[in-house]
Amino acid sequence: MDKKQIALDFNQIINKLITTIERKSREDLELANLDRLQKRISLLKQIDGVEALIENAAPVILKYSDQILNNDETFFTTMDVRKETGDIKIKQNDEYIFALIDSVKKHYTSLKEAEKKNIFIEVNKLLNLSAQYAL
Repeated sequence: MDKKQIALDFNQIINKLITTIERKSREDLELANLDRLQKRISLLKQIDGVEALIENAAPVILKYSDQILNNDETFFTTMDVRKETGDIKIKQNDEYIFALIDSVKKHYTSLKEAEKKNIFIEVNKLLNLSAQYAL
């Protein structure tokens, strides 16, 4: 599979996961943050191409491959994203992403086990695509 197809598959899974979150969200702020995220992703792909999302996300996904492969739910639900981003500069207009991540964690903990399993299956697919893209 070529890199462009890997990126397209990656983007499709990201969109599927965002849609899953949208169906669970009821608060206006959460829905607004999801809308902002989708617009930022769309802009990123328009400016930098369809591979931009996987190029930015793959290093992070690969960094936490052990936790993903082990379906480490505790890691996911307790990870301090601000701390984990470390030296990465977050633009002021991108601060909403932290609130969005907290919303995702909150919704995740209330999901049924089958839904959680499906999310981990999709995240594992993202890991596999990230590894293929890195090769």
